[in-house]
Amino acid sequence: MKRAKRMLALVLAVMLLGTSMAGCSGNVSGESTGKEDTAGTDEKKTEESVQSGGTESFKLTVHSSAYQGDWNDYWIIKEIEKRFDVDIQVEMISNDVWNDKLPLMFASDELPDFFLNSLTPADIVTYGTEGYLLDLKDYISEDTTPNIWAALAETPALKAAITQTDGKIYSICGADMQTRELALNRFYINTVWAGITIRSRT
Repeated sequence: MKRAKRMLALVLAVMLLGTSMAGCSGNVSGESTGKEDTAGTDEKKTEESVQSGGTESFKLTVHSSAYQGDWNDYWIIKEIEKRFDVDIQVEMISNDVWNDKLPLMFASDELPDFFLNSLTPADIVTYGTEGYLLDLKDYISEDTTPNIWAALAETPALKAAITQTDGKIYSICGADMQTRELALNRFYINTVWAGITIRSRT
């Protein structure tokens, strides 16, 4: 239980990185993994780690591109490690092998602690309902995650979007609630430089 709560906190923190890196990818999410029947073992390991003063290690898997560089060197990863007193090992899987490697990871049950911006909605439904992804619903509360709790309460559509048909939440996505124009690009011309006179319509 304690490990699951800590994993959720880490997922939310790493999402800051995913939001800045993924841009308009459309699936900025943190999907916690791990069979639920291992919760007792994980809690025991967490307690032993805390009592011994050890640092917990977490594995993060990302679907990455070569131009992104080494995620293990990102400043925000270092900052999260510092704030949470954890060690995060980022596994980067390139585009050319991702579709082949992902099914093998689940088939062999060799999964990271969480994915970031990697699983498609179809992946989340498939692997979530099969028990590979942790249900985050019980860990989202007014006390532990007040901002997310408030956002889901204020925007029912957001809660509906992340809740699967089985009533569970396997992934938390970012949402841009700002009202803005749909045009992504604008074109301008320097009328003085071009020698153009624009007449007013009035």
